[in-house]
Amino acid sequence: MSEPNATLVQKPKISPPLQVDPLPLVSGYEMIKVLGQGGMGKVYLALHLQQNRLVALKVVTSPSQHVEDRFQQEILAIASLKHHHIAQIYENGQVEGRPYYSMEYLAGGTLSQRLKEAVLTPQQAARVIIQLAHAMHYAHSQGILHRDLKPGNVLLEKTNDNSIVPKIADFGLAKRMLEDAQLTQTGDLFGSPSYMSPEQASGISKLTPATDIYALGAILYECLTGRPPFLGTDPMQTMLMVLSDDPLPPRQLQPQLPRDLNTICMKCLEKLPKKRFESAEALALELERFLSGEPIQARPVGPVERLVKWARRRPWQAAAVALTLALMMALAAGLAYMQHANQQISNAKDNATEAYTLSRDSLISILKNNTELLSTLPQAEQLTIESYRPVIELFRSLDKLRPDDRPTILARLETLYQYFVTQVLYHRHDDARNTLVETTQLLQTKLVQFPQDTELKLYQIKHLINQGWLARRQSKPAEAQISEKQAQGMLEEFLKLSPNDTRFLKLSIDLLNNQIGDAIAEQKFETALEHYRSIVEFRKTIFQEEPDGQNASLLMGSQKSLATFLLATRRFDEAEKLLLAIQTQLPRLQIPDADKLNQQALLNISFGDVARSRQAWKPAEEFYAKASRVMQSLRTQFPLNSSFLYDDLSIQGKLIELNLERGNITIGLPQLRSFVTMVDKMLEEHPEYTSIASMQRHYRALLQKLESSRQQ
Repeated sequence: MSEPNATLVQKPKISPPLQVDPLPLVSGYEMIKVLGQGGMGKVYLALHLQQNRLVALKVVTSPSQHVEDRFQQEILAIASLKHHHIAQIYENGQVEGRPYYSMEYLAGGTLSQRLKEAVLTPQQAARVIIQLAHAMHYAHSQGILHRDLKPGNVLLEKTNDNSIVPKIADFGLAKRMLEDAQLTQTGDLFGSPSYMSPEQASGISKLTPATDIYALGAILYECLTGRPPFLGTDPMQTMLMVLSDDPLPPRQLQPQLPRDLNTICMKCLEKLPKKRFESAEALALELERFLSGEPIQARPVGPVERLVKWARRRPWQAAAVALTLALMMALAAGLAYMQHANQQISNAKDNATEAYTLSRDSLISILKNNTELLSTLPQAEQLTIESYRPVIELFRSLDKLRPDDRPTILARLETLYQYFVTQVLYHRHDDARNTLVETTQLLQTKLVQFPQDTELKLYQIKHLINQGWLARRQSKPAEAQISEKQAQGMLEEFLKLSPNDTRFLKLSIDLLNNQIGDAIAEQKFETALEHYRSIVEFRKTIFQEEPDGQNASLLMGSQKSLATFLLATRRFDEAEKLLLAIQTQLPRLQIPDADKLNQQALLNISFGDVARSRQAWKPAEEFYAKASRVMQSLRTQFPLNSSFLYDDLSIQGKLIELNLERGNITIGLPQLRSFVTMVDKMLEEHPEYTSIASMQRHYRALLQKLESSRQQ
């Protein structure tokens, strides 16, 4: 806060809150209100009467020798630092035997409060960290480490143009670098876990400026993404994550983030101090290069280096990845051999062909197993995405060597198809668009070479359906309908010629599933019902052609979806008849026992819905209870299966709604509040559970409606 003007400072007009404790009386100050509670004491807004200026006054609330020593250390640290971006102390003293100090009052609140409103733009975030980094470089040059940098300890000036001017505060854990740590002992845990460097989390007493640089990177991360790099369920889990895990690159959470800023942030968060920026000033200069559009000096960490670092911390899991990497290396060597062999004289052609076929088949084999392997490992999303890139590049090389090799063309199309699906599921829509472009170009080229190839036309239809799927995910229904209409025309032509071809029947089902959503949204329920019935008929034909357990299970799933829609449109008798038919089929299905149990639980949920729709409350409760017991057992056996979790939550919600519909408001309403709170917490920890998010919206709306009606 700047020095006061000649005009009198006006005290803010504040309706005083109810005070549990009276405001302390400090000579020379008029106490106004409590601003916050810290680890050592309370901070008050006060008016310095002689200077006629508002100040923040910090008073120790629970004095002890240890706390008072730390408080004195904070006073000495801040008093020795004179910098525009470090909050300044005015004076210190004692009140009722408790030490206090006054410092400049910053009316803009904390950076933590600012980030709760919205994340910063990349340019805003870079400017904030530049200012903080210059301030910390100055502190380091004076021999002082902060050791507790976090958004809550960054205060903001209130400016007329709404710009962000930060100042570092709370040097309670500050330490002089040339002194031994006397206020903390080796092994003590001090600082804030989410912003704590690995060496600080491990209890190392001899810290360097690198630990503050790590914290600046964590603050930058939160400015860009709205969350710190690591956030466990409790402080101990967070510290374990800091020590053992790599942070998710901020670009994965904010795909539009500039790559250079992502690189700078990740360099600050390196596990090894020597790999971070050599000084806070170096960090500031790098960010200034980013803002001015100059090339940055930091080198982005590639996937191989990230995997190596992860392997050092997870050697037993790294062994599982080693096979994949070894196969990739062998494949690359095979390609190099092919390229050499292809240039030889004609009598070497047999060798080149043999090497080519071996490499292509090895690549297909790797693709088949790689995704399943990677899905069991930490950071599965990043590893899976990055595992596709070298494979796709190798397929491009194979295409140059043998542009007319049909098995390679089809394998490449299948790879692009799987890559696209993975990108969409991980919400990487821009990358998915690029994959669609490459697929379009490949199909156009190969369909000229092989105009009558049915398999290529099959992928062309898949490609059109994928375009529609992505367009719907990006809220572009008109664009989706254009692609899907073209796909539907092609499918109808093929099915006229081969009505039992399962390949085209499966694609027809994909297309209908996409279109059902539109029909329901437009309240064209008869059209949606027709689509559901068509899917069931297609599934029956597929099962007749390929009578295996998987197709039987898919048929039952389609019948269940039809029954659910019949219930939703109040066709209760038809729905119950269909459900009874499904229950008769279930014991004969050649599927794993766990799948049978799951299907039986889902059937019981549907039978409960039928009974509930007829207001047969007791049978409905019994059906839901049966389903709940089975689902709890499945969740115990398969804790990582998110579909079992969704179904279990669905049953809990239905039981609550059942109580409400029966008029048991005194039981149902508290249950609903607890349920919504539980789902909210679950989604905070697992934002990837997008299906549960829709459930969350439904029950939040129901709770709001009930509470509003009770207040009226």
